[in-house]
Amino acid sequence: MAGPKVVITGGSGCLGSAVIQCLRDRLPDASLFALDISTPTTDSNNTPRVEYLQADICDASAIARIIGQIQPQVIIHTAGLVPSAAKRLGVGDAGLRKVNIEGTQNVLDAAKTAGSVIAFVHTSSCDVVKGDSWGDLKNVNENITPPQKFDEVYAETKAVSEHMVLSSASSYFKTAAIRTYGIIGSNDNNLVPLMAVTPRRISFGKGTNLYDFTCAENAALAHVLAVENLLSPSSEGSPSANGKAFFVTDQRPIPMRRLMEMIWECLDHGQVQHDSEEIQGNPIVVPISLAYAIIWIMSLVAKAFRQPPFVTTDELGAGVSVRYFDNSLARDVLGYVPRARLEDSIRDAFSYLSCGNSDDDRNGWKIIRPLKVLPVDASFPYKLDNQSIARSHRHEGVAIVKSSLTREEISNAPSAINVVAAWYILWHHCFVEVSDGLGDTSAAVPTSTSASV
Repeated sequence: MAGPKVVITGGSGCLGSAVIQCLRDRLPDASLFALDISTPTTDSNNTPRVEYLQADICDASAIARIIGQIQPQVIIHTAGLVPSAAKRLGVGDAGLRKVNIEGTQNVLDAAKTAGSVIAFVHTSSCDVVKGDSWGDLKNVNENITPPQKFDEVYAETKAVSEHMVLSSASSYFKTAAIRTYGIIGSNDNNLVPLMAVTPRRISFGKGTNLYDFTCAENAALAHVLAVENLLSPSSEGSPSANGKAFFVTDQRPIPMRRLMEMIWECLDHGQVQHDSEEIQGNPIVVPISLAYAIIWIMSLVAKAFRQPPFVTTDELGAGVSVRYFDNSLARDVLGYVPRARLEDSIRDAFSYLSCGNSDDDRNGWKIIRPLKVLPVDASFPYKLDNQSIARSHRHEGVAIVKSSLTREEISNAPSAINVVAAWYILWHHCFVEVSDGLGDTSAAVPTSTSASV
C-alpha cells in the first residue's frame, strides 16, 4: 500500500530539510514534496526521492494550484520568517505579517480546498507566550495562554498563525502546532553563523540566563510524531494531538553564554571542546542597565535621522531574559523524547557551512573558515554570493567583525550584533592595540531573535 503524500513548506530550510530526513526514516513509503521559495543550491541538499517545487507561500494562487495538483494527505508547514531575516531582506514588520500570517492562511486555505488533506502540522514558536521581551519564561507549559498584547511583531504573528491553524481543527481536518525555539542544525544559515562572528570579549550581563535551544533533528522528530498521531485512528485512552499546541525543545536549558562558547569552540577546533554546561570563560561584563541606556540613546539618534535602530531595548531584553519550557505534553501525547545532542547539531551546522580551514591573509582579513553561503538574500553577515567566504579578523585568537565596516554593511547585518560590534571595535582600537592582552578572549553576546521559527 502506497504511503501518504506529504508536502513540506520551507523544505529547503534548516528545519524543513530535517523534517524530510525524519519522514524518510519513519515513513519510508511516503511521497515527499518540498515546497520552498528557493530550491536547494547544492547537490548535498537535494535529497533523493523528494520532489522540490519552487513557490512563494505569499502567492495564494500558486500555492492553491500546487497543492491541488499534488492532492496530499499531509502538510507540514515549516515556512516562515524570523526578525533577523526580515531585517536582512529589508521587509521589516510588514514582511513578518505577510509571510507568517498571510502565507500561513494561504497554505491553510489551499489545504482545505484540496479536500485531500487529513493532517496539518504547523511550526509555531515558544514566543507565542512572550508578551514582554523583558519577562522571564521559566518552565512554561501549555496552560499559559498567549497574551492579548505583544511588544514585538514576530511573537504576535506566530500567535495569530498558530490560532488560525488550531481553530481549523475538525474530525476530518486534523491540526497540531509545534512550538519550538532556537533551532540549530545542518542548513542553518541564521543562528549559528550569527553567533559565530559576534565579538567574544564582552557580554551584556553575565550571560547566565538559562535558554532552551532545539536541535533541528529533535524539532523534526516532534513534527513527524504529530503527523503520525493525527493519522492514527482515534481510540479510547489514546491521547490525540488534534487541535493542540506543544512546546518542543531539547529539554536542556543552558546559559546563553555557554551556547555561544560552544559555537566558538566548534568554529575554532571543529568540535565542542568542553563537555560541560557551565560557563568556561571570563568576559568583560557590561551591566545590563548601562547597555540599556546606550541602546536607548542610540535608538533616539537613529530616530532623529529617520533610520531604524541597530538594536532595540526589547531585543536586549529578549537576549538577557530566561527562556525554557516544559515539554511534558509533547512527551505524553506525542511520545517525544529528544535524541540529538546540541554539541552534535552545532557541529552539523559547521559541517554544512564549512569548506575547510585556511590561514591565508587576503586584503587585511585572516580567513578563519571559508563558508558555503546561500544566495544573497540568505547570506550572513554581509551580502555575499555563493562563491564568497565569510571573513573575520584575527586578534589574539579572537574572531571579530571587520573594523572598517561601512554604514551599509552594518545596516545589512542582523541588528542584535551591531551595537556590540560597534562598541567592541571602538574599545579594540582605543585600548587593545595600545595595551595588548586584556585577559580571557571569550564573551557572550545575546541575540535578539533567538532564531525562533
